[in-house]
Amino acid sequence: MKLKNSYATKADFKKWFRQEIRADLDFRFKDAFRQFEHRWQQIIDPILKEIENHREKEIIMYHQYDRMQDLLFKIAKKVGVKTEE
Repeated sequence: MKLKNSYATKADFKKWFRQEIRADLDFRFKDAFRQFEHRWQQIIDPILKEIENHREKEIIMYHQYDRMQDLLFKIAKKVGVKTEE
């Protein structure tokens, strides 16, 4: 705390005290938000990973189903069964 003169006035003390509290609260809020963000990411990351795995499996299953359907249409043509493609 820097003073303009050699005596600290009541206003100087109030100003200094408010600055110290403001700095302390800013630090605590930033730290609390950082902890919340970290915990939220820890909770949501496995869920997002599971969604990604499910979508990949869904795409693989779609392509497998598509290939199987094409194979069945070829077999049906060889046998002589009419199909709608």
